[in-house]
Amino acid sequence: MNFAGHSPQNSIKRPTRIQWILDENEKQDLYKDLGIIGELSSPESQPNKSSVWQSIAKPRECSISIESCKQINSETPSTSTCDDIKRKRELTRLQRKRTRKHGGHSESFSSAKHVRVALTHKSKLQHRSNNEKKDCLINILPDEVLLDILGYCNSETRVKCSRVCWRWYQIANDKSLWLKVSLAKKKTDVQSLHSLLKRGVQVLCLNCADIISSTERNNSFTLYDENSVNTNPCCDPFSRAYHYSVHSIDFTNASISANTLCFILMRCSILRNVSLEGLTISHNVLGCLSNCSMLEKINLCLCHELTVSGMVQVLQSCHNLVELNIAWTNLTHTNCDELFEYLPSGIQALNISGFRNTLKDHNIQALVKKCPSLREFDASDSNLLTDRSLNMLVDNLGSTLKAVNLSRCYSINPNCYLRFSAMPQLRYLDVFGVMDDASIGTLAAALPRVRVCLRPFSAVARPSPSALYGTRRRTVWGYYVV
Repeated sequence: MNFAGHSPQNSIKRPTRIQWILDENEKQDLYKDLGIIGELSSPESQPNKSSVWQSIAKPRECSISIESCKQINSETPSTSTCDDIKRKRELTRLQRKRTRKHGGHSESFSSAKHVRVALTHKSKLQHRSNNEKKDCLINILPDEVLLDILGYCNSETRVKCSRVCWRWYQIANDKSLWLKVSLAKKKTDVQSLHSLLKRGVQVLCLNCADIISSTERNNSFTLYDENSVNTNPCCDPFSRAYHYSVHSIDFTNASISANTLCFILMRCSILRNVSLEGLTISHNVLGCLSNCSMLEKINLCLCHELTVSGMVQVLQSCHNLVELNIAWTNLTHTNCDELFEYLPSGIQALNISGFRNTLKDHNIQALVKKCPSLREFDASDSNLLTDRSLNMLVDNLGSTLKAVNLSRCYSINPNCYLRFSAMPQLRYLDVFGVMDDASIGTLAAALPRVRVCLRPFSAVARPSPSALYGTRRRTVWGYYVV
């Protein structure tokens, strides 16, 4: 608005005229905000009128009350002054402020109505949340179904699900879900591994896992509640005497220290299957391994720093040993006579490949006498074995052997392989690197019941033989782990 012709001296003599510079839309918005219907006098429309306001107060929804409009009209004099206009403008500004504060309603509405509306809105939200909770399918499912669903999830997913709510925490920490656990290619710390083993894990896969110390726990996978376990780096998690219920552990190519490995093996009193393939095995580790007298399968393929005295101690204490894999270890460069002397008589699968210049015919003679129930034998890459060793295998183990691997045994005459036709139980024969493809086809035709050169890798005592032959299921000695 533009105030024209106003001065303090002639404010009483001359009435103040108001000239609008607003368009029609702005006027209508102003009228709606004021809650009145009317128009202001202008020199063109009403030149003979001295009154500025000619309006009729009309209440509307979500606007100011009738009493407020009557108060404005009653206080408006017939001759408007500048002070009156300023007071009206201030009153209008305050009224708008109150209207915005109450969400479009005037202050004339009673506080009881606002309380009633707020309570109604709150009850509607609460009713809607209750309906959503009832309609949520995951909350309707019983605990048994959720337990079965979590059984198909891996360990990391179970830990995340345990953080959803208290009910999921109890279900995700059920003992039945932690019997077979796989941490393959994961990074975890020693205390988490100790807490996991204390839960009653029976089968544990740590293939290519990175087991770090307590001082290097950044970005590691945690399987326990930090509030319930002492996380002091100086505290030894294995200080107290615990005996784990695990019976199968796979440490193949894992990054783990020798001390941690000793601490774990010392507490595995019922261990039956263990794989330490690709690790550095000290004499102390072999001593701890010898305490596991119930061992049935030992995989020490590609291990380093093995000692003959430590291996003899293991062979003497493990009377139930069924499968042994000591292929391509540092023992291939030492004399193996003492090893064959202490082999258990009940061994059924043996892999001694890689003994290039140490395995001889008299060792095979001692083997067939010591282990009459041998079913699978792998002596590949043994350059000193001759036809005599092959004849001893056929004559002494003809009724028990099912798989033989003599690949790259160049001192054996290829024609002698035809003698395997006298072994009725033989099913697999591998002679890679000895003859060409045509000769292999001829040998396969002469041995119709035998599969010739179909298994390039040995599965003796290895935890996951199915992975070697294209099966995607993660199994550890026949146990499915997730």
